[in-house]
Amino acid sequence: MKTITLLNPTKAKELKVISDLLRKHGGLYVYYVKENENFITLKAIQKKNHSENYLTQKQIIERVKETFSKFTDKTIRVGATIYEASPVEVATPVWIKKQMHRRNIALKRMVKDLGVAKADISANINGHKKYGNRSKAMYYYYFNSLDCQVAD
Repeated sequence: MKTITLLNPTKAKELKVISDLLRKHGGLYVYYVKENENFITLKAIQKKNHSENYLTQKQIIERVKETFSKFTDKTIRVGATIYEASPVEVATPVWIKKQMHRRNIALKRMVKDLGVAKADISANINGHKKYGNRSKAMYYYYFNSLDCQVAD
C-alpha cells in the first residue's frame, strides 16, 4: 500500500503490518487513492478468503475507517467493494454428481462432450484431484447448456 504522506517511519511500518493482516485474515485489500489537505481517499476490496466471513459494504467502510483513522487526523473516505462469489463456485464434486444423476449422464458421455480425459473427470468428481475455476466453469456451463438445449 502506498503510504499516507507525512507518516513517520514507525507509523508507516505499523500501517503496513495492519494492512497485511486485513488482507491475510479477511481478504480485505486496501489501496491508497489520493489525498489532499482535508481528506484521504482509500479503496477497499474484499476478495475470496479462507474463512468465508464476508463483510457488508457498510462493515468494510467502518473497519477501514477505524483502522486507518489511527494514523491521520484527516477525514478518511472509503470506496468499498464487497465479495461476490462466482456462480461457478457451486461446481463441487457433490454438485457434479447430482447434476449427472439428475440428467442421467454417464461419465463416458461427459468425456465425449467435454473432450477431457476420463481419468481427469473421474478424479474431479470423486474429489481425488483439486481443480480450479476454469474447470468449475467448464462443469457449470456444461450442465447449464444441457438445460438450454431444445429437443428437435
